[in-house]
Amino acid sequence: MFKLHRYFSITSIIGTLFIAVILLILYRHFAFIELLDHESRSNHNVAQLISKAIWPDYAEFIIQASDVNPNELRQSTEIQNLKSDLGQLVQGLNIIDIKLYSPNGKTIFSSNAQQLGDISSSNSIVSINSTNKISSINFVDSFDAFEGGSFKGSLVSSYIVIQPNDIVADTVVIEVHSDVTDLVNAINSSQWKIVLGTLTCLGFIYIFLFLIMKHSDKMRFAQEERLQESEGRLKSHNSYDSLTGLPTRPIILDRLKQAMARSEWNNRCIAIATIDLDGFHVLNETLGHDVGDKFLIAIAKRLEKSLRGGDTVARIESDKFVLLLNDMANSADISIVANKILASIRQPVEIFGKSVRETASMGIAFYPTDGKDAKSILHKSDEALYIAKADGRNKYYLYSITDDVVQKQAAQRHA
Repeated sequence: MFKLHRYFSITSIIGTLFIAVILLILYRHFAFIELLDHESRSNHNVAQLISKAIWPDYAEFIIQASDVNPNELRQSTEIQNLKSDLGQLVQGLNIIDIKLYSPNGKTIFSSNAQQLGDISSSNSIVSINSTNKISSINFVDSFDAFEGGSFKGSLVSSYIVIQPNDIVADTVVIEVHSDVTDLVNAINSSQWKIVLGTLTCLGFIYIFLFLIMKHSDKMRFAQEERLQESEGRLKSHNSYDSLTGLPTRPIILDRLKQAMARSEWNNRCIAIATIDLDGFHVLNETLGHDVGDKFLIAIAKRLEKSLRGGDTVARIESDKFVLLLNDMANSADISIVANKILASIRQPVEIFGKSVRETASMGIAFYPTDGKDAKSILHKSDEALYIAKADGRNKYYLYSITDDVVQKQAAQRHA
């Protein structure tokens, strides 16, 4: 039996994990965007400060450095002085390293003397000079520190183009590397706290809803048990025929009422066909009750096979059956079904090595044309049945009401 709280548990756990993963991804995405934006603006301010502080003293050197031989550049005293002044300028800040580039991408200052004079046209220098904007921000795991040694951690690298004043047209690209290791660690730490807090809240909601679902399951199971008990009592009160297993009169009337309610929506007719075996009583007396019972069982099975999935066959008397036929468009539809059923009944049945055959008569009434309630429709089909039997048997008759005048139409069909 399907248990709603188990389905809820599985889907809730999957959903909670999915939410946690999405939340983790979104938090890291926006946190690092904010971090990069903040450090980018901070590095830009540092670059502006550097340009204003060193330009008066090093303007001539910086302008001419792009034409100086790399070896001469490494041995110049200005490089050492510039390194000392920059170190003092950024002291106390989270700056790891600073590099200066000429407009053509030549390195004119670096904490690593081996990089002086290198042409960096392959990196972001060329594009930044053409756009006058920061071209890229990068994370690295290790780097040569400004004060010497190797830095291990997370840093933001910013390329900023600076024009020190309006008099000189030349520009300088300043590369600033800032230490963000603590900020990255804080993001990594806080993300798990946020995820844990979210999972905790979702966990309490899950427990609350789980208890509701479990209680709902208990109530549903109790209702199903009561329904099964009611069905059992219904069967015990002869709602189903003990010989053939078919529904009896109370069931067919109830299903007819349901079908009548549905027909109000789809504007389709319902047909009730009452069938009586023409010579069953003689068969029963001459061949015995055992043969008669087996014959009834065989006919019941044939009737069930002759019907569509939504139709119903019931046994209401010894040799009398009722068919509930849904969605009948017109009398032509019922003619096909009626002939098929009567032909099926006429086929011989092998019982105890004997071939037993019998014909049947059928009366048919329609809803809503022949009546407005279930009992009247069943009664009208019974009347049509007796007209068919009186008219020679082995045929069917239709019952109709036109202008409140009862007419028994001679719409008989012979095989």
